[in-house]
Amino acid sequence: MERQRYFAFLAALLLLSVFGSTAFADGGNTSLTVNVPFTVTLQVGDHGKVTVDGTDYTGNARFQRDAGTVVTYTFTPNGLYSVDKAIYNGVEVTDELSGNTYTAPALTGNATLEVSFKLLGGLPNPPHTGDSNLASILFAVSAFGLGFVLLILITARKRKAKQI
Repeated sequence: MERQRYFAFLAALLLLSVFGSTAFADGGNTSLTVNVPFTVTLQVGDHGKVTVDGTDYTGNARFQRDAGTVVTYTFTPNGLYSVDKAIYNGVEVTDELSGNTYTAPALTGNATLEVSFKLLGGLPNPPHTGDSNLASILFAVSAFGLGFVLLILITARKRKAKQI
């Protein structure tokens, strides 16, 4: 019986030292902090990328951050492109960019960021190489150009032959 009381005392002492020290350290009040992660959805247009905390994102992507986190987005357009529009949670924030960087408010829920890029000087984006009509257009222009060059060469040759 004496042995059982001794082990019970040791167990109580162990529990008190593990769980009770934090409860007594602040006057018996304890708090529990839970970090709630929110999902940020990115829709990055062609001709650029978005960088968040050193990670580059293109196309459609997602990442998570805890509630209250302030996220800074850096937009990097390709070559001759610039940022066209930036939309955060349905509100255009293009005018709020500092250079090519946008700092969003602290996260209080899931968020969405859309960004598009345009050619410098406001020129429209060229057609994608995957467009079905592009190959036909390029072939027609090339054939016309080749035909025109041949016509000039034949005409010049005929003129030279008449001069002799």
